[in-house]
Amino acid sequence: MNPLIQQSPLIQQSPLIQKSQGIVGDGKSIIFWKSNETSEHPITYFIVQYYKIVGDARVIHSKLVPKKKQKEHSVSIEGLQNNVQYLFQVVGVNKNGLGPVEKGNILLPENDAILVG
Repeated sequence: MNPLIQQSPLIQQSPLIQKSQGIVGDGKSIIFWKSNETSEHPITYFIVQYYKIVGDARVIHSKLVPKKKQKEHSVSIEGLQNNVQYLFQVVGVNKNGLGPVEKGNILLPENDAILVG
């Protein structure tokens, strides 16, 4: 787990993320999610963290994603190693702090996968 996220306290009124989903391509993935923000506690940005699921080593990568006006969000992650599983998780951030880390999902980029859209 990302030390930045792991060490931050869970603060009341912090944003929740509905289950993220993803699709994979050759060395990349697109992650989709929805937020449950309220007008009194708007989300400022999101943190998408991801890491390879290989043995005990965890090299965590994070990408900051600006908030859009709609509640549906997505981000493209490139430079992934094909045929290796990655765990992707999304965290919402607002003025009260970090929301809870969602359970996330495991994706497997593959050489012959083609992203459509």
